[in-house]
Amino acid sequence: MEDSPTAGKRKKPLEPSTNMNPNQLPNKIVLASPDGPQKEISTLGPNSESPPPGESRSPLDSRIMTIRDLKQCGELENKGIQGKVVLKSPEIPYTNSLRKNNVMFHLVLADETGCIKVIVYGKKKYKEFKVGRFYLLWGLIFEDKAVKVTSRCTIGLCGPLNVPHEVEEEAELLFAPPVSSIREAKDCDPGSLLTIQGTVIWDRGMEKIPVDEEGKTKKKKIEKRVLSLEDETGSIDVQLWGNVAKSSVKVRDCVKITNVKVNVYFSNISLKSTRRTALKTVTTAAQETTVLTIQAIEKSTKKQVNLMAVTSGGQQTFTVATTCLTKFFEVPYDNSFKENLLKKIPTTVEAVVHGSEILSIKK
Repeated sequence: MEDSPTAGKRKKPLEPSTNMNPNQLPNKIVLASPDGPQKEISTLGPNSESPPPGESRSPLDSRIMTIRDLKQCGELENKGIQGKVVLKSPEIPYTNSLRKNNVMFHLVLADETGCIKVIVYGKKKYKEFKVGRFYLLWGLIFEDKAVKVTSRCTIGLCGPLNVPHEVEEEAELLFAPPVSSIREAKDCDPGSLLTIQGTVIWDRGMEKIPVDEEGKTKKKKIEKRVLSLEDETGSIDVQLWGNVAKSSVKVRDCVKITNVKVNVYFSNISLKSTRRTALKTVTTAAQETTVLTIQAIEKSTKKQVNLMAVTSGGQQTFTVATTCLTKFFEVPYDNSFKENLLKKIPTTVEAVVHGSEILSIKK
C-alpha cells in the first residue's frame, strides 16, 4: 500500500511474523493521515461496517474502489475492490500460454453500488471463494469490463456490506449466458445452460405438481408453468418451476429468460428452468381488439373462466372475468352457470384483449 505524505517522523512499520503467509491479507491495515496519527482499519470480522447505499465511503477506504466507480473510470488505479460473492460458476478447464492445463471460473461480485463479473484463474482458489461471503481483493487486472484474479492477487475475507436487493437481482442477469436464438437452442447438447428471448405465444397456465422430498413421506407441491416462446427462427416450450413460474407475464409479452437448460424427451426439445433462472419482461403486450370464436370452457370459477378460442393467429386459451360473461350472455351465476354457458357456444365475438386476458366482449 502506498504511504500518504506525513509531517514529522513516521513510526517504523511492523515486521511480518515468520509464521505469516506472504499472500495472506493482514487483519488490519495501517493508514497514515497528514492531519493526525496513524489509524488502523480492520479488513476482517463482523464489526466492519459499510455505509448505506448511495453514500460515499470513509476516507479510510480511499484505497478501495467501489464497483460503480470502477465501471465509470475503467481503471483500478492501484486500488482494491470488495464485495459479496453472489454467484460462482463451475470449474472451467483451459490450457494456459505455457500449454499447461489449468482451471478458471467466474464469480459475480456485488457491493453497495453495483456488481461486476470476476474471472478467477487457478484451481486452488476455487475452494477459497464461497457464495455469500465478502472479500477484499488487491492486485487485480481490469480488462474487457471484467476483473481478473491471478496468482499475483491478494485475497482476504472482510466484513459484510449492505448490498441492495436490486443489485443482487442485477447480478443474477450478469452471470447469465449470452442470448441464443431458438434455432441455436435446439442445436445445443442436452443440459446446456443458455439464455433465451422471445414473444410468449402460448401460456398453459399454472399447475401444482407433487414432488418427493428426501426424508419426508408427504409430497410437496411445486408450481409448474409452461410457456411457448417464438422468435424469428422458430418456437420452443419453456418449463418454469417454483417461484419463477409465478412471474407476471402475458401472452404477446416479449420476455428474456436466463439460465435455462436444454431438455430432450424422446425427440421433443424444450427448455427447463434451474435454481438460477430469472424471467424479465422486455416489452409488454399492448391491448388490442380482435375477433375470436369461443369454442369450449376449460375451467370455470366464481371469479374467472378459462375459454378455449380460435383467433386469426390460431388456437389460444383466454381468461375472462365471470361477471363479463354473465353480462354479455345474460346468464346468471348459479349452479347451472356452466351448463347454460355451454348452450351459448360456439360463438364468434369481438373482444378487447391484453395478452391472454379478455377485458371486454361485444357482438
